[in-house]
Amino acid sequence: MKPAIILACSVIFVAACSKSTAPPSNDHSDVSPSDTHSDTAPIPSPTMSNAGKEKMVGMANPASVFCEDQGGKLVIITEGQGQAGYCHFKDGSICEEWAFYRKECQIGDSLKQTP
Repeated sequence: MKPAIILACSVIFVAACSKSTAPPSNDHSDVSPSDTHSDTAPIPSPTMSNAGKEKMVGMANPASVFCEDQGGKLVIITEGQGQAGYCHFKDGSICEEWAFYRKECQIGDSLKQTP
């Protein structure tokens, strides 16, 4: 009796864990048009784009945007531990972008003066 129960449980376990070989059907003939209506917009996928190009979705660095909005020119420098952004101003002063964003450095208060 025990071997029959173990065998039956094993078969059920294997059947439950097996992968379906049939691909999901795209046939929606059994769905009425009223069932397909949705009040929400479709969720865009990375393949949905203009001219067949994939669109990148992202958020701009707020410190970089702030630098440029205040009339500065953002310069990215590669340093030993990575990259850092510096905001260069018309008066020759330079502030690290996040220090400028946090108001720790102002236009005229330069980390270093340009020649």
